Amino acid sequence: MGSTPVILATTNGSGMGHLARQSAIALALREKGHDPLLFSLSTALPLALSLTDQHGQALRGQYCRSYSTGWIPRPQWQHYYQRNLQQIVEQTGAQVVVFDGVVPYPGLLRARRALPQVKFCWCRRGMWQPGLRTWALRAVPFFDAVLEPGDFAAPADRGATASAAATRVAPISLASMVDQLPRQHAANALGLDPQRPTALVTLPFAAAEGIAAAVEQFVAAGWQVALTQGPIGGTTLPEHVVVLRGVFPLVRYLAAFDAAVAAAGYNAVHELLAAAVPTVLIPRTETRTDDQHARASWLGQQGYALHAQPDNPEAIREAIASLTDAQCREQLHQHCLELPSPTGSTQAAQQIVALAARPTLHRTTMSQRTLLAALSARDGLEASIGSGGIDVLRRLTGHRRRE
Repeated sequence: MGSTPVILATTNGSGMGHLARQSAIALALREKGHDPLLFSLSTALPLALSLTDQHGQALRGQYCRSYSTGWIPRPQWQHYYQRNLQQIVEQTGAQVVVFDGVVPYPGLLRARRALPQVKFCWCRRGMWQPGLRTWALRAVPFFDAVLEPGDFAAPADRGATASAAATRVAPISLASMVDQLPRQHAANALGLDPQRPTALVTLPFAAAEGIAAAVEQFVAAGWQVALTQGPIGGTTLPEHVVVLRGVFPLVRYLAAFDAAVAAAGYNAVHELLAAAVPTVLIPRTETRTDDQHARASWLGQQGYALHAQPDNPEAIREAIASLTDAQCREQLHQHCLELPSPTGSTQAAQQIVALAARPTLHRTTMSQRTLLAALSARDGLEASIGSGGIDVLRRLTGHRRRE
């Protein structure tokens, strides 16, 4: 079988999850001799392009400016996105476009209509918050296949994706595609003392209270702490606290850490727990779709992690106090070893190559054209009044949210 050119498209997202998953799939495709190219709205794309395959060759990619920068009105941006995607498909001769994101853009769907000979696949993460974004699933008929990356907490999925049709694979994570450094080498590379107990704190700026509580608790217990965010509120960091800047993929260095405090996003969970790092999960409340509360709660109830709410510093301190206990860490470590291996990138690559070989030609139906017009109108309206405004308008007009 010859090399299959594949475009792996990602949204910008609120974290590294979309880009990390597509990077893992790109490495898996490279292992099988195929030719992936990342097409991303994320400004973190250069970090992904620093990844190399088994032959030492770096991944390839192209950046596409996101609508979120506000440089042009969103309806015009959709046409810009469509043109850029079509051009990169034509330049590379790509046989498959794989989109990783929650909502397929109208520009993406227009490109799908204009490229009937190219296979389009939606890599759609599960664990949506119940009742949210259900309308996005109406875009499924535009795709030749839907892949759902597995989730350690899948039994807790109560959202629209729980029963949606998809080809489900194991969790997709760079943990299965990137070699981990031994503790000594990992610690030295990060400027850490490998002889000291070390905690990783990887929380967003919005969780400043949680970051402060975590640092305070670990430092009081005599640990050194590595932060993936800068100084809290511009304050001077205590001794034995370092900031990690531009470290990617972090999974390569996880052997340097005895414990972690992290948001309960897909990427963090399927790297830290896959590496059996004892972890306190703190769900992000500002995410628009990802049900981090359900993920953190279920993993906590099953004994794979500890969890605490972001607005409860005392609960965070209590969880960290438990985490500094060696017996607690050992229990969490052993439980995590029971989790399935995150080999979904290899399974996804197999599905994508098989999809490319299918002799099908997509035909856009009248109902799909009508749906595309409706999605484009909704996108324009959301750009004007926001998703919250759409919810208010729905209530005022008596339209109930579809579950």
